[in-house]
Amino acid sequence: MARKLDDRDIGIFRKLVPELNRDALSPAGHQFKSILPPLAHHFTQDEADFKVRLERLDGDDLEYLVGKVLDGGEMLGSLEKEDIEVFVGLVEAKVSKERADKVREYVGMEYYFK
Repeated sequence: MARKLDDRDIGIFRKLVPELNRDALSPAGHQFKSILPPLAHHFTQDEADFKVRLERLDGDDLEYLVGKVLDGGEMLGSLEKEDIEVFVGLVEAKVSKERADKVREYVGMEYYFK
């Protein structure tokens, strides 16, 4: 489900991609409709870079993203398995195991995290 990024989304995006001086615009000039897929596909070099950037977020920001994942506003389907594992691992560390398990269940990948 595509969405329009609001001020909170753009604030999170700026934490993750501080080198981007515009309002979460892609290099092509359109506004992104989510946070995690563009981060993974356009702004990180690899899994380690993805993790370093996500570690900038506090538990509240990660909980917000979990909510967006669970309501369909953040699509994880295009992310590499390793990037999903990084996200879920940080959710578990900074939010809770229960919320991380909800994301695992939602994306149907609980077997990757055993």
